Formats: sequence, C-alpha cells, structure tokens
Amino acid sequence: MSWWDYGHVITYFAHRIPNANPFQSGIGGGENNLPGASTFFTAESEEEASEVLWNLSYNGDKPGSKYIASNAYMAYGINDVMAVWTGDTIDYRVEAVISGQSQYIFGPRWYTNMESLLHIFDGSGLKQYRMIHESVPNPYARGGNMEQSCKYIYNVMYDGNIGINNTGFVKLFEVVQGAVISGAAPDGLVVTISNDIKTNQGRVFTYTQTTTAANGSYSLIVPYSTQGPIPGETNFDTMPTGPYTITAGGISQALDVSEEDVLAGRSVTVDLASE
Repeated sequence: MSWWDYGHVITYFAHRIPNANPFQSGIGGGENNLPGASTFFTAESEEEASEVLWNLSYNGDKPGSKYIASNAYMAYGINDVMAVWTGDTIDYRVEAVISGQSQYIFGPRWYTNMESLLHIFDGSGLKQYRMIHESVPNPYARGGNMEQSCKYIYNVMYDGNIGINNTGFVKLFEVVQGAVISGAAPDGLVVTISNDIKTNQGRVFTYTQTTTAANGSYSLIVPYSTQGPIPGETNFDTMPTGPYTITAGGISQALDVSEEDVLAGRSVTVDLASE
C-alpha cells in the first residue's frame, strides 16, 4: 500500500503489485468512499485503516496489503491532497496569526490520520503495524524540507511532545497480527507497555501503548518481536533494543515477545494483580 504516485516504482524495483498506481487505479474514495490508498491513508484510526485493507483482501483470509510504504512528501507535503479524494479536507490547514501576519499552517487533522500516525509518529502505539526499515533523511527534498516545521507546529500549537528532528525520508511498515499481552489487573489500573526501537539508520524512538484495566483484567496488542526475524518471514532491520517494559502503578517488569507470537497473534499472559 502506498500513494498512487509510486505504484510503478514499486512494481519495477520491488517486483510487487501495489494497490494504487499512476494509472490512478486503486486510489479509492469518491462518492462511494471506495477502499483504496486515499481511504487508507486518511483513515482517522488504526481500526478504520485496517478495515480498508481487509476490504481490499483478495480471498478474505488476509489484509489486501502486507507492507505500507510512506515517504516525507506524503506525510508533510500532500497529506491534505490525499484527503481531496475522500472529499473531507476540513482542518488539514488552518489560518493562524504569527508575528502579526495571517498565514495557513498545518491544522489538527494533519496529525491524526493514518499517514501521520505511521510516518510522523513512527507508528508508536499502533497495534498491528510496525516499522521494518527507513531510508536516510532528506531535508532538501520536497516533504523532507517541511518535517521539522511540521513537528514544531505540532508541539507549539497542539501541545505535542515530539522530537524536532529529521527522520527517514522513506519508511516501510509491515502489517502483522500482533502479540496479545494480557492478564489480571485491578480495575482502573493504568497499564503501559513500552520499548525503544532502533532503526537500520541507528535512530532510536520509543514505542508506547497504554490501556486501563477493567473487569479485573487488561489487554494490549503489540506488533514488535524482541527476538528478531525468523527464516521464511520478513527480514526486518528495525527492531526493539531489548525486552518490553510493562509498568502499572508501582509494578514494572520486562517481557520478551517472539516473532511467532507476533505473526500468529498468540497470547502472552502477564498478571499484574496484587497478591
């Protein structure tokens, strides 16, 4: 899955069939809000984006794409243009007065769609999408030259807390079932799982996901394994630097998750209930 501009490039170099291409097949959206690249990247949640992939499934036994390819031009240059195909561009750009002058800046919607969740925020907190590779940054190319300003606006205007740095111009993500981390926990307990992810470029970012226990239990789904690739599956070079850390109240413990757990959607039990 990628934006239609890059369909032929993917076919030629990767020898894979993209969902959309420059013939403008597979873009989706329109009056009937058809599943496609536009509806996937502008989806307002991981669940909505995943529904698009399942609607693109050929046999109904797996999502319509295994990999997602994004670049800085999509994330920082044409994020709102992709939304034109779905007919909903509200709040992608908003007017603001800066230094006494009125100008249009990145709006709140710019930061909440699936493209941004993947590329700007590195997929942190997503359950079934993991980064597997990134290219070198390119702050001189269209899109890459807007990365730091986009992040600065997010921090200043929308109370964000994201590092203002240049990251990979191209980022690849894999769609996985995700390992289910669950167990007993007191109602109302806030449970957080986190890990430092090191990319092939040596960059480190933090993956974090949080939930609140209810009915005596909690459940989280994580997309990264801590034990590396396995034969016959994706040979990723972006991965955790060590075990996950689960924290809840005064409890903190480490947890390893195998690649088999992630690919098969296996359950891993970690009880947090006080004895």
